[in-house]
Amino acid sequence: MEKISKEEANGLVLLSNGREIWLTAKLKELPIGEGITLKRTEWKAKYPPTQVARKLEKKYNWKFRTGRLLDNSGWLLQRVS
Repeated sequence: MEKISKEEANGLVLLSNGREIWLTAKLKELPIGEGITLKRTEWKAKYPPTQVARKLEKKYNWKFRTGRLLDNSGWLLQRVS
């Protein structure tokens, strides 16, 4: 067990329940205009991570710009609105 500061605690990403994956939590805390790149080695699921973004779009009425990187090494997930 270790003690952390208030700033560190506020900066940690938490999963809300057992049905949420770490990518969903990261996408929920993205401000408009920012994005993340995800390497193929980091993503272990059989479905693409763009599917996670599409589900968030439907649930929260947000918009994401998603797609594979040109060198096919991963994906870009950017929150547009």
